[in-house]
Amino acid sequence: MTPQECAVIMTYANQLDPRIQLNDPTLDVWLTATASLSLEEAKWGIKDYYANANPNDARGVPALQPATLRHRVSQARERVGAKNRAIEASQPVRSPNSYRASDPERWDRMVAQGRDQYRAELRARGITPHREGCPDCSRDDARKR
Repeated sequence: MTPQECAVIMTYANQLDPRIQLNDPTLDVWLTATASLSLEEAKWGIKDYYANANPNDARGVPALQPATLRHRVSQARERVGAKNRAIEASQPVRSPNSYRASDPERWDRMVAQGRDQYRAELRARGITPHREGCPDCSRDDARKR
């Protein structure tokens, strides 16, 4: 924010609350505190502060401080950013440890090898694997080939 824009912001705030003084030392403080804000954000922050203040509070509404303005605007930025991030779909995360995604041929070989080893272990123990002993399942395998 330039000094001219900061003076515009201070004048705007002074028109809403005459307790905000328009002098060089106050301009320096406001310029330092609101350096990261744009003119539109600062105006929005001032309007938001005075629009949402409670005039019925026994202490009254304190005059807007530049640090309060910066804090309110940064909170609003974060809130808007969080809403936008929640609306946007994120990219699906691929697991770097997935064999199936990184090398599908190797994955298929490993699955077939494991299946064959398991069936061989069943046969060694005298158990007929289900697919070989079930007439319906073995017929389904013949149809797929």
